[in-house]
Amino acid sequence: LRANQSMSRLLEARLAWGRLLLQTQGLANMARVYLWPVAPQATLLLARHLALLGWMLKARVRGEEETDPTVNRQVLSTLLSSCDLEWVLQQPRATNALLARIRQITSAILLQSTTSSTTTLTSTTQLPQMQTASMLWLFEEKIQVLEQV
Repeated sequence: LRANQSMSRLLEARLAWGRLLLQTQGLANMARVYLWPVAPQATLLLARHLALLGWMLKARVRGEEETDPTVNRQVLSTLLSSCDLEWVLQQPRATNALLARIRQITSAILLQSTTSSTTTLTSTTQLPQMQTASMLWLFEEKIQVLEQV
């Protein structure tokens, strides 16, 4: 009975991890196709936050946030600016903070792509407003799935 329960929990964890990977890859591919032509630097920042999401979730599940926070700090400092690093470390749940930042970056790119092509986040590519609204909805849907995993 105990062995069955342990195997069941392990299987459930592996399935959840697989869902997380698939959704993260899907979101990264959508960003590459739709956001990269509009704002390459912001899309790179988005990809870095997506890469950190799995790492921070692993750390949270294993309890590494409390036992050895320096490891997480080293990984975060490799991929984030000092401003983003301090903000993420100040949040009670790093995974929720990363998801919020992913949502913020995505919406900023898409909303700015319809209003102005002269800002620093966007290039000369502009998207029609209807296309932007539907892409915002698709990105939001993917992010919500990540929150549920």
